Amino acid sequence: MWANPGQLFNRNGHAIDVRGEVWPLSDYSGNCFINWNLLVIALDFKDSMKAYLAHVIESQAPRAASSVFVHLKRCVSQLPPVPSLEELSYSDIESVLVRLRNSGNAWEFGHMRRWYAWCARQGIPGFTVEIAKTLSKLKVATNSTGMAVHSRDPERGPLNDEEHWLVRQALKYKQGPLLERVCVMLMLELGARPGQLILLNEGDYRAISSPKGQRFCSLEISRLKQNQLVPEKKSRRISSELGESIEELIQENHRLYGDTGSKSPLLRSMNKESKSIGRMTGLIFLYRSRSYARKIGMISPRTGTTLDLYPYRLRYTFGTRHANQGTPAAVLADLLDHSSRASISVYTKATNNSVVRLNEAVGSNTRFSSLISRFLGQVDEGTSSIDSHNVINGSTPTLKNLGGLGTCGANFICNLMPPLSCYICPKFRAWKDGPHQEMLKELESYQEQLVQSTRNSSDRIPLQLNETIAAVKDLLAMLDQMQTPSP
Repeated sequence: MWANPGQLFNRNGHAIDVRGEVWPLSDYSGNCFINWNLLVIALDFKDSMKAYLAHVIESQAPRAASSVFVHLKRCVSQLPPVPSLEELSYSDIESVLVRLRNSGNAWEFGHMRRWYAWCARQGIPGFTVEIAKTLSKLKVATNSTGMAVHSRDPERGPLNDEEHWLVRQALKYKQGPLLERVCVMLMLELGARPGQLILLNEGDYRAISSPKGQRFCSLEISRLKQNQLVPEKKSRRISSELGESIEELIQENHRLYGDTGSKSPLLRSMNKESKSIGRMTGLIFLYRSRSYARKIGMISPRTGTTLDLYPYRLRYTFGTRHANQGTPAAVLADLLDHSSRASISVYTKATNNSVVRLNEAVGSNTRFSSLISRFLGQVDEGTSSIDSHNVINGSTPTLKNLGGLGTCGANFICNLMPPLSCYICPKFRAWKDGPHQEMLKELESYQEQLVQSTRNSSDRIPLQLNETIAAVKDLLAMLDQMQTPSP
């Protein structure tokens, strides 16, 4: 059995009481803990997990330790009934990976593998080095960062333009309860982490009026790095609308709880256990943000259900919209309080607007367009005595057959997608009298249909046709030049 010391010290030096079945972790959010009552498993299983989590608490951030417990608990719950660690076999552990793969959460198995390897190194009975080595050889997918942003998940990803407009209109006309409204406004306008916002004090709000009557509002935002509170704050400008709502909330706090000074929490909530009013926890902030849309009856045009204003979803929206507007990577990293530009690549890679702006800038400039030719093939004079096996038919995405476009000069089996891939292929021999103009019209029409159906400016499917359309235009320009008599 693990010799429970009764008290642990996390990497920040804070004492953690581990005598009971609920371990309160010392975290800035105030709602970080490990509840062993949620884990129904053999006692020696739980004992080994407690020993491992004690190691994690001492070496990682409090919230990271809480996350490890959640994922490890989910893995262990997938095990078949095993009365003790002595009867735990490799096939039992492998069955967990199979179940996780079927549910699309194979990356969670990494937590179970690390737990087993650590326990085997400690010599805990029931864990073997042989099984640990076998587990280390398994290839397990890692958790893909930014999937909700890249995939534009309709429930967890950034809000689209219509949803963003609905939220802004509701905030503009002050719909819904004041506290919930301020929570959503803070997330939507600052894009900060929820943990940074619950640390706001009333004294962090500043409002300055210029001689001409213009108001300048700002907030002093606490900084967080690797789930750790950094002893410095960053000044961020906010809109006058958000400033007015914050002033209204401060007046409401003073009316209900009294004026206790500039160190008073801006966002407050009631502690159910002590029945006292204190700083809002991260869990309550999550509830307040998500309940805003429900309380005002806001329905998503995409899903037809109540719009889920999950706090990090609003942060994703902030980052995505700034990337779409062309905000430099260094500036966006500073706004999102990231240490490096690499951390915000999830937003910059998910947008095509930089390519669109580049095309708009140089596309109409003949100096650049004459240097960049998308059409890489050659022009063939005629269509007589052609082997029909080499003819490329003009099959369009709109299911039309325009006839022969040209021939393929490759001496190998092509694995691309003719005819769309042919215009940018150097092996293509385009016929002078081919229906290239008709193909261009069909491609542009099809692309417009895709854009209208998705209404997503970053949808990559319509954008994949851009190069082919440009290549067809290059070919048509070349044919016009060939038909124009020289002076």
